[in-house]
Amino acid sequence: MADGPMRELYLSELGSGTYGAQVMRTRYIDDVVTGLVEGGTTQVVILGAGLDTRAFRLPVLAGATVLELDLPGTQQYKVERLRDVRVLAGAVRFIPTDLTTEPLDDVLAAAGLDRANPVLFVWEGVTQYLPEAAVRSTLACVGASVPGSALVFTYVRRSIIDGSARDPWSEGLRPRLDPSEPWLFGLAPGEVPGLLDGYGLSLVDDVGEAEFRSRYAEPLGRRLELYDVEHVAFAVVRAA
Repeated sequence: MADGPMRELYLSELGSGTYGAQVMRTRYIDDVVTGLVEGGTTQVVILGAGLDTRAFRLPVLAGATVLELDLPGTQQYKVERLRDVRVLAGAVRFIPTDLTTEPLDDVLAAAGLDRANPVLFVWEGVTQYLPEAAVRSTLACVGASVPGSALVFTYVRRSIIDGSARDPWSEGLRPRLDPSEPWLFGLAPGEVPGLLDGYGLSLVDDVGEAEFRSRYAEPLGRRLELYDVEHVAFAVVRAA
């Protein structure tokens, strides 16, 4: 998903509650990235990076190795736009990848990622577009990383994916989704710890609408409309 004006325009079409929630998720992920890199993590892999500009926005990443993985066409479009505005970071490596067909282990090895040292994986706004098998194979690769590695990712609530959510907003959202990019995968928050545990990951945090309000909006006195569509989960690789 793009940052900036184009992202705001797209999200405004889905309603202000969606815009507010995605601003909050991005802020939360930025905080995780900043905290871990300041704590010593030097490798960051952004899965399905899209038009995300985190590698260019966050000063803390200037000294880190950042790998951005995405579909070749999407990535080429992004690289061209960055050149248009003369913004390219030397430490960012663009790796064309299809997570549904290419083993992530092989992609990372070919890209020269140092798997002997901790890695932070960022997976924002992607899992709902993947089949379950691709989600699980990605988690398996992340979970095989050395202790000290971490994953922060978003997921759409299962009730929205399967249509069991009956609130007016959820029912109004589904017709506005792009039929060419259907939402395939979702989770109920209670399922997340067990799913991650099966791949050697321990859940640290799982945040949604209520936590976004208490952590970010309320301390600033902001009345921000938020819908509880997505959660952000933060997990770490367990020691063997």
